[in-house]
Amino acid sequence: MTAEDSIIEPRIGVSRTLLPLINSCNNYKPLTPGDLNLYEFLASNYMETHDVAQSKIVSTLASGLRDPLVYQWYYDDRQHLRTLSLPRFIAALRAKFLPRYWADDIEQSILLTSLQGWDEPVVQWTSKLRAQNVLLKGTKNHLSDTKLLVHLKTHLNKALVDMCSKDETLQMENDLDAWCEAIRALEDGKTMAGQKRPLGDSEESSSKRARLSIVGDHYVPQRDSISPASPHRRSHSPALVPKYPHFPLGRGDHYSRPFSSTPYRSDGLFKLTESERKWICAHDGCFKCRRIGVYHTSSACPNGHPKASRYQGITLADGFTLARGAPAKR
Repeated sequence: MTAEDSIIEPRIGVSRTLLPLINSCNNYKPLTPGDLNLYEFLASNYMETHDVAQSKIVSTLASGLRDPLVYQWYYDDRQHLRTLSLPRFIAALRAKFLPRYWADDIEQSILLTSLQGWDEPVVQWTSKLRAQNVLLKGTKNHLSDTKLLVHLKTHLNKALVDMCSKDETLQMENDLDAWCEAIRALEDGKTMAGQKRPLGDSEESSSKRARLSIVGDHYVPQRDSISPASPHRRSHSPALVPKYPHFPLGRGDHYSRPFSSTPYRSDGLFKLTESERKWICAHDGCFKCRRIGVYHTSSACPNGHPKASRYQGITLADGFTLARGAPAKR
């Protein structure tokens, strides 16, 4: 084997004429959502710069299918595939070569396990989630800018939540790009007007204390998320995630509700506060199952009340996920 033969080509590449390529892989590494996302971008750019007719798009791209599994798949069904538009051809590639629930997995990783780390820079955190959402373009799982912005606002760490609460302009910002720039400037110690705003000693110490939960008479560090993604989530609803991780809202042995004035129901659940009811109403939710986006009322709820032993609050992520996996009424 020569030195040239030992060179490993990237999975996705371009020819000298910029034709996008799907190269073969010596270790048979499967294609990833990122691979096909890049391939779609390169293909779209090639079609525009070379003025390829719509009817010739797929047949033109076929010359760059160098992976034996991919080009054999194309060859076997070429009569049908040649009639597809570029988006539908990419969708066919994803359906054939990606895991069945790849889009669900990425969406869940965004919505359920994406609380901002305590020491994680906000620009790194927001960029990571937005990049994951880009992979969902063209699928039903893709989050609109509005939904993604709501998720980002409700999953900041405690220090930034406190800082945002003092900035009305930032709270009212509805443009995703503008909000990301503003929150980055705020974390860097600048206000919306560009003035320096260093954290004081008391603010730093209170921020550190916010990351602790009380267990008996001791303080223990609190995790960023108390509901990691479940590998069996399609067969049952995942664990609920608290709206703010620094204020656990469950009744477990290791957590206590910060506001003792909220009364219990007879089954052990906390009664909904007025603000929680308004929030559920605003998101087409149900007071009984405490899920959002379900478009039914308590009197017609097919899910029933959540178990007190598992209930730990309501989040926007819960509503989108649980509504999709809610058990059918029997």
